[in-house]
Amino acid sequence: MKSELTSSQRKRFQFLLMKAVDSELSRDERREFERFLSTSDECKREGQQLKKLKAMIQDVKFRTPAKEVWNKFWADVRDRL
Repeated sequence: MKSELTSSQRKRFQFLLMKAVDSELSRDERREFERFLSTSDECKREGQQLKKLKAMIQDVKFRTPAKEVWNKFWADVRDRL
């Protein structure tokens, strides 16, 4: 569809993409980011993929280790000290 990004444009987009994922874009950065998305299919695809990945990661639940696991962990730490 549209022209390829230069190396510096790609780095800038990736920087803005990380900020967008963390909801940290300023108003001007948001406009610049949206411009990348509207002018580059590659940027649009990458943005959609990262958005999906973030949604999947937010659904991950970690189990709390059993008390025995923590006891062994701390005993091993103590032994190493």
